[in-house]
Amino acid sequence: MSIKLHFRLLFALLLAILGIVVAVFFISLSWEASSRALFGGIVGFVLVIGMFQYVIPARCPKCGQRARLELKGTYKYQCSACDHVHDTGISAEAD
Repeated sequence: MSIKLHFRLLFALLLAILGIVVAVFFISLSWEASSRALFGGIVGFVLVIGMFQYVIPARCPKCGQRARLELKGTYKYQCSACDHVHDTGISAEAD
C-alpha cells in the first residue's frame, strides 16, 4: 500500500471513530452509554494505530519494502530496508 493511501486510510478511520464517539456522546442521554462510547473510542484509537503501525504496512516509494510511521515531531514514514524517510509534512506539535 502506498504511503499516501496508508496515511489517508489511517486518518479517515481515526476521524470515523471520533465522529461515532461524539455522536453517541451527544445523542445519548445516559452517562453509562456515553462512558462506554468514550472507552470504546479510546480502544478503537489504540487498535487502529497499532494495526496501521504493525499489521498493515506502507511500502517505501524507493525500494518497495515495509515503511513504518513515526509519530514524533512531524509524521514521517521510515523504510526498514533502505532507511529512506518520507515526510508527510504534517506536524504533531501545535505551533
